[in-house]
Amino acid sequence: MLVGLAMGEVCSAHPTSGGPYYWAAMLSEPRNAPLASWITGWFNLLGQVAVTTGISDGWCIGDYHSYRSFLILGLLFSIQDLDGTVGTATGQPVAQIFLDTVGEKGAIVLMVIVIGAMFFCGTFSVTSNSRMMYAFARDGGIPGHKFFNKVDSKRKSPVRTGLFLIGRLSIVQFTDYIYSSVQYG
Repeated sequence: MLVGLAMGEVCSAHPTSGGPYYWAAMLSEPRNAPLASWITGWFNLLGQVAVTTGISDGWCIGDYHSYRSFLILGLLFSIQDLDGTVGTATGQPVAQIFLDTVGEKGAIVLMVIVIGAMFFCGTFSVTSNSRMMYAFARDGGIPGHKFFNKVDSKRKSPVRTGLFLIGRLSIVQFTDYIYSSVQYG
């Protein structure tokens, strides 16, 4: 909580699209600012990409640990037949839990809510990633910064970084599914 309050104070004092890597430069001694900014920028970029990958994999990643735990416990306590849930014909244990507890129509409603939440979280995450990557490229912090340092004049957005991130995530997802022992046992 204290870290969040401190970061909120820094954010309000130094609002910028660069976020944490800019703050690292502003709060460091001038001789250490470039290195601190570069390290923080890379950790931030890689962390955001990991979160986006996690969302697209269907993991629940966020700051509400106790809330997530409550939801996961609720799902676990709703399992009525463990073998049937694990070996479900749907291929989706969560969908099977919904089917067992609220029936087909209720399961459809709940799965639409889950899929919608994942879609909107993923969209927000890719948008946040692309803007952070653009800001980092604008400041010369990543390889290919001259290519990624462009805002599309028609859309007023960093389209190149967004397409790059979506493409990279698609490749990661595709290779993950090809080599998945869960998928192909």
